[in-house]
Amino acid sequence: MRAIRPFLLLVAFAGPASGMNLPSDLGAEYDAKVRPLLAKYCITCHSTAKKKGDLDLERFASLAAVGKDLKPWPLVIENLENGEMPPKKSPQPTADERAALTAWTRAMLDAEARARAGDPGRVVVRRLSNAELNNTVRDLTGVDLEPARDFPADGAAGEGFTNAGDALVTSPTLLGKYLGAAKEIAAHAVLLPDGFRFSPAKTQRDWTDEATADLRAFFSAYTKDGKIALKPYLAALVKHRDEPSVDAIAAKEKLNAKYLGILRQTLTATEPSTPLDRLRAGFQKGDV
Repeated sequence: MRAIRPFLLLVAFAGPASGMNLPSDLGAEYDAKVRPLLAKYCITCHSTAKKKGDLDLERFASLAAVGKDLKPWPLVIENLENGEMPPKKSPQPTADERAALTAWTRAMLDAEARARAGDPGRVVVRRLSNAELNNTVRDLTGVDLEPARDFPADGAAGEGFTNAGDALVTSPTLLGKYLGAAKEIAAHAVLLPDGFRFSPAKTQRDWTDEATADLRAFFSAYTKDGKIALKPYLAALVKHRDEPSVDAIAAKEKLNAKYLGILRQTLTATEPSTPLDRLRAGFQKGDV
């Protein structure tokens, strides 16, 4: 048996179409040759009344009717080539008649394939699956909130995939879950002076603690036990008191140039400052 070309099967099982415009010669040949052969050898078993094997060929009264449902036709080719149709006890078509039937059917399916080129068939507008919703919210907010954790499980339909559009129904119960999840996500939004962010927590106390922890983590890289190590900076300023370049001092002593400059400016300022006057006097004497 010659294998039926895969693209023919794809066309045949793409689902009902509104009826493509097939070449007129196919229609003329169907009326003149193919339909009479079907009536002679096939309709006895595959009529609208009998439908043996759930196959009704009598309903294809014209080429337009054929174009509306292509599913049976690859099976017709397969059974003709295997010699399974018509059954052995029934009248058999001649070799030329069998060849004519298969050739016309292949030509018809080829024409349909060309007419539908680039058409994926019916595309269902679908919702996100539970996993996709969780991942999308995580990517948008930066927080793994899992809004779909209490949703009903997604069905896999007949395809075995949970993201198939036909399987992703939206029931009233699920819609209610969506609204609840939206409120839950909004509860994690933290308003900021320049925008907003999302937090794993939902209370203002937790948000404050998060901000405090972030500040502590930032300053811990530059302080020891929350205190700035002033001694090496003061010692460097005293040691290089006559050096005009703060950057040069910082490079020699491996210190932070910005903080060293702020400290020198503070110690050499002339405006009175009760907490700093004593330290400034000591710096001028080299005794800090």
